[in-house]
Amino acid sequence: MSIIKRLGSLNFALFLIAALVILLSVSTFTESVYGTPFAQNLIYNAGWFDIFLGLVWINIFCATLTRFPFQKKHIGFVITHIGILALLIGAFLSRTLGIEGQMTIFEDESKNRILLHGHSLKVVDEDSKIREINLVPFKNGKPREIKFNIPGLKIYVTRFLEHAGEKESLVEGSAAEASNHAVEATLSGEMMGIHETFVLIEKDPFDRNAYFKEIGPAHFEIKPKSPDAPTLLLPRLLLHSKTSNETFEVELDPNAKEIKIPGSFLKLSHIRYLPNAKVKDSVLVNDPVEVHFNPAVEFEISDKKHSENHTKFMLFPDFESLKGGAPNNFFDLEVKLDAPIPPGWNAPKTPSLTFFTTPNHEWSYQVRSSHDTDPDKVPFHKLERNEKIKTGWMDMQVEVRSLFDHAKVLKQIGEQKESESSAAEILIRRYDGSEERVWLLEKKPVIFGSDQNLFKITLEPKSVTLPFSIKLKDFRKVDYPGTSSPSSFESDVVVTNPSAEKTISMNKPLDHNGYRIFQASYIQDETLGEASVFSIAKNPGIRFIYSGAIIILIGVIILFYFHPFFTGKKH
Repeated sequence: MSIIKRLGSLNFALFLIAALVILLSVSTFTESVYGTPFAQNLIYNAGWFDIFLGLVWINIFCATLTRFPFQKKHIGFVITHIGILALLIGAFLSRTLGIEGQMTIFEDESKNRILLHGHSLKVVDEDSKIREINLVPFKNGKPREIKFNIPGLKIYVTRFLEHAGEKESLVEGSAAEASNHAVEATLSGEMMGIHETFVLIEKDPFDRNAYFKEIGPAHFEIKPKSPDAPTLLLPRLLLHSKTSNETFEVELDPNAKEIKIPGSFLKLSHIRYLPNAKVKDSVLVNDPVEVHFNPAVEFEISDKKHSENHTKFMLFPDFESLKGGAPNNFFDLEVKLDAPIPPGWNAPKTPSLTFFTTPNHEWSYQVRSSHDTDPDKVPFHKLERNEKIKTGWMDMQVEVRSLFDHAKVLKQIGEQKESESSAAEILIRRYDGSEERVWLLEKKPVIFGSDQNLFKITLEPKSVTLPFSIKLKDFRKVDYPGTSSPSSFESDVVVTNPSAEKTISMNKPLDHNGYRIFQASYIQDETLGEASVFSIAKNPGIRFIYSGAIIILIGVIILFYFHPFFTGKKH
């Protein structure tokens, strides 16, 4: 009984109240400096805060027991404390088991996952074994180990950016490096109100279309002056996984026996690229005499368990992309071939400015109007740095700001307040002492490990799978007369488990399978269509919270208004 008295004592209660005041002061300061998500992860969502609330519950429970055996005069006190205990139980259940997130669904689309606040790191091995851990961001830069229990490896998070993006910069490399020409220029014209700076790069590892630019009605391009110059760009494959919703971009080196696909466990082999393809005797052959330009590629794609063969045409993308038929499509891929276009095959008929280069880094340019039908009759002009080129297209001129002979394109991850994507810097430390630092952009996986033991790590928004799915049949918005401001909006949905058709509106949520679904917002896009944004919540402690509040109210009324009737002291 002594321990119960100490735990339920007024001194212990005062200690907890003082600690709570200090805790709230620290959390308020932390939130003002580092933001709400950081304060929530550090304090309110931490396990030790649950322990603190448990101590408060024990203090109130033991304080109630110290009045045992209860007398009539204790009725108000006991009822009030029971209400507080029920309230704390409800809060604990809501914190630990509650779910609250959002789901955006377009018309005729069905989903069963909701996005929660925060992010998680997911590691997947080649056997599809998944390890996922919630990511708690820290601001002090001290590495925090993420325990995935991978033999021979330790993974740390060193930085986390809530709003991040890639920043691209262009620098001049050394003369010993391979040639890669680039030009930075500004197009301006008062008549059309144009003033735009653009960059053209012969070979950008991050954007293979950086060699040309369309601005208004004009076409700008950089290319070798000699028509016999080798092609600067390799053909590439765009592979979209309909299962994981990931897109992979792979340059096809015809001389490579095998190409590993970055960000996946897949590899390409038996690659056969035909820039002038045609079918002859049921066999795909390359015929540059009869076919001027018809790129096609044959390849095998595989992982440790499966493989499949593809044939893909660039100009006829819907023509039998999978050899062997759909049943062999283990990877559920959409394949697209993107090949470099030969000079003159699709020359622009619009006004154009072309920058020409040579291996000796001699620059020239050619300006064409929409009336120039024969490019051989259009003169070339020597290009100088900082030159202002009069195009002859109304009053537009191009000012050459920089020329690069050995251009290097660098990309860095940095904070971008307008970005909705996050990023985490990961430190991978091996037992042999070697280290590797990589930046993870949201939903862009990185492969690490050894050839014998590969892993894919991804930064993803936290999400949870619902025990049912929601399909949006129709979204409706009603505006106030004469305005575009909505007076109401609602959604017709089909839910499963059990199946039912319901309407969710602004003031009419849907209760289904223990979840409450609110119509929070909407999207109306000319390209994407209409979508509903639902807030979905599950609060298993809500009944305890409501009951506790009612019990507390009854206890307070008894304690202050009916107490004399139970003590016999009537005034």
